[in-house]
Amino acid sequence: MRDLKYLVLCLLIFSSIYSCQEEEVRYIKPYILAGEKNEKGIVYYDFDPDYGFQFNPPQSTSEYFIDLNSDSYSDFKIVFFGSESSGQGNFSNKIIPLNNNEVVVLESNKSWADTIRFNGMIDANLLWSDSSVLIYSYIYNDTLGQNHQGVWKDASNKYLGLKVVNNDGELFGWLRLEISDGTDLTLMEHAGIVPLFVEM
Repeated sequence: MRDLKYLVLCLLIFSSIYSCQEEEVRYIKPYILAGEKNEKGIVYYDFDPDYGFQFNPPQSTSEYFIDLNSDSYSDFKIVFFGSESSGQGNFSNKIIPLNNNEVVVLESNKSWADTIRFNGMIDANLLWSDSSVLIYSYIYNDTLGQNHQGVWKDASNKYLGLKVVNNDGELFGWLRLEISDGTDLTLMEHAGIVPLFVEM
C-alpha cells in the first residue's frame, strides 16, 4: 500500500512538471514588409556585389535562379533577353515563377510586374500571378521610334513582391532590383518568410 501511494505521488509530480513545460508551436508570419530583413523568421540574401545582366551583341539571353526561402530549391527564374542590329534593338526582362509560386502584378495589366515601395505590405491581399510576368521591355527603331512596356523604367528603391507556395503554406518575400538606361537589370537583395517555432 505504501509503495502504491509513493507511485501515485511520483505520477502526480511528473504530470505537474510536464504540464508546466512550454510547448513549441510552428508559426508562419502572414506578411512581410518590402525591405524587411532583420526579423526572426526571415531569410535574407544580399547580392554582394550586385548582380547585373550583361548584354553581348548582337543577341544574348541570360538567366538567374532565385531560392527565396533558402531550401536549396529554385523558386523563381529571372530572364534577360537582348537583340540589336543596325538601327533597331529589343530588350526585355521577365520573371518566371517556378513550382506554382507567384509574383505581384498590376491590376491594370496582369502580365506586368508591379512595383512596391519601401515598407509596403506584401500579403495575400495583393494581386498575384503564377505565370511568366514582364518586368520591363524596351524596343527602339530609328524609323518608328521607341516603345517602353512595364513600370520599372529607372525605378529606384522599389521591390518586387514574391510568394513561395509549398507544404509550409504561403511564404511571402521580396526582391529589390533596378533597371537603368532601358536595358540594364541589376539584382540587389531579397528576403523571404520561413516557418518559425515559438514557445507557447
